[in-house]
Amino acid sequence: MKELMHQYRELASNIEYMNNHLPSRLPGRQTTNQTAISGTKKNVLQTCQTPSKLENRPVNGGDTNTKQNKRKPVYIPKVEYITVDEFESVPKYMKGRMSYDVLNNIVDAINKVVDYKYKLISQPRSSVGDSGMKKRKEWKAQQTKDSQGLHFFVDDDYRRYSGLKLDKATNGMLTILRHCGRLKEIRGGGLTRYCFANCY
Repeated sequence: MKELMHQYRELASNIEYMNNHLPSRLPGRQTTNQTAISGTKKNVLQTCQTPSKLENRPVNGGDTNTKQNKRKPVYIPKVEYITVDEFESVPKYMKGRMSYDVLNNIVDAINKVVDYKYKLISQPRSSVGDSGMKKRKEWKAQQTKDSQGLHFFVDDDYRRYSGLKLDKATNGMLTILRHCGRLKEIRGGGLTRYCFANCY
């Protein structure tokens, strides 16, 4: 029960933090109901502070002193969607006949790839198996001094985990994402690393 109370408090704190740090360019940012979110946090905290008869009761017949796994959730950033204004400002020679929706579909694919990669990296060694450990070593070898501390993916990650082709059209969309400040490239060792430049 104490662990649940701790998680509720942490959740309420995260909600407040996210509300205060949402990028202004996100749709609906100006209409965020601050009062409602603050009220939610208050209610959650009050609930957490309310004594419960269950607090000292063993769960499933277990011992209340049993240590629980306290692994913190892993923060994995996401690339922001391109806004309509940004898309309209992209030079015609870059976007050609590309549509706004198709470009943001690539953003979804990139976020899917990076989410898979960094969740695998964060898992305990015992849960990933030999193939997972091999992949983690491969990703570690791709790290350079310039990419240290940054979230990135390479061409092979995109091909394997997005379910999409990395063709000329996709490369054109990656160029647009660099133009709009979402990605930046770090080259070296025969690889191009697409790093998150502006994420939330």
